[in-house]
Amino acid sequence: MATLEQRLEDRVFEVASLALDSLDCGRLRAAIEAKGWVLVRAPAADRVGFEALCRGLFDAPMIHGGRRPRTGISDAVQTVDPGEREIAPHCEYAYTPFRPDLAAFHCTEAPTRAGETTLVDGVALLDALAPQARADFEAQDLTHDNEVPAIGWQRMFGIEDPSQLAAKLDAMIELFAARGGREQLRYRIGRDATLWFRYQGPAIVPRARGRAFATSVGFPPTPDRTRPGKHTWLRFADGSVVDDSLRHAVLRDHGERLAVAHRWRPGDVLIADNWSVLHGRRAFVGAREIDACFGYADWLRPPDRAPVRSLLWAWS
Repeated sequence: MATLEQRLEDRVFEVASLALDSLDCGRLRAAIEAKGWVLVRAPAADRVGFEALCRGLFDAPMIHGGRRPRTGISDAVQTVDPGEREIAPHCEYAYTPFRPDLAAFHCTEAPTRAGETTLVDGVALLDALAPQARADFEAQDLTHDNEVPAIGWQRMFGIEDPSQLAAKLDAMIELFAARGGREQLRYRIGRDATLWFRYQGPAIVPRARGRAFATSVGFPPTPDRTRPGKHTWLRFADGSVVDDSLRHAVLRDHGERLAVAHRWRPGDVLIADNWSVLHGRRAFVGAREIDACFGYADWLRPPDRAPVRSLLWAWS
């Protein structure tokens, strides 16, 4: 094997012109658990290497159901959300029972200006919230309602028949009930095969580094039907609205202040614990090509959350 020069300074792994699959995944895992997120600097890294690294870290991938183009050798690697707009800090798919444990991003073309990916430590974010705001999120869980057109869940799960979808969701409900945790799921499949589901779970997640605020609160209290496609809306479990001041505290007052803005270089790879780190994007103009891969990792999943990966996907 060629000589690998690898150095860890805080969160940074530097790899000298080698494929990403040559990295020591054990060291990466330990760093992610200890720090929440890591950066791999690998100027020669390509999409094949990126997917190989994700295969080494993930027990199974999560396939995104949106319109993101697939860019890898399997469906697991896709581009990030299209467009140039800012994206507020969030945990990937935290509004669903399909939430992945890890979020990984790989730069193939860096923007000339702006377009940074932002990272917010959920442990620090929870500590920064005012006592009343923290108490509000501790007092009750959040519910995220979702409407997904048939093409979305068909693309996500690789199935066509609503009865197949119902079987997966029923199995998930049984798993939640058997574990006796706080996660809850209800669903309904319409005549046009549109899926509605309500996922309920806590906003605060226990991690080895401490309790973390780790969810997505950037959704309205009612669906915005002025646009087509998937809709998500958010409330507290008792049906009350998550006040704008609470959302602002998470997304702006503290989220923006605590954010680390990573300016991309080609070959960079960011890997984040999706249960303790929120990520977002700064607005930009021009070219920016970032791949994403999300996945499940039993070594990182919180003990109070159900192991859903066995019901969903496997590496192809």
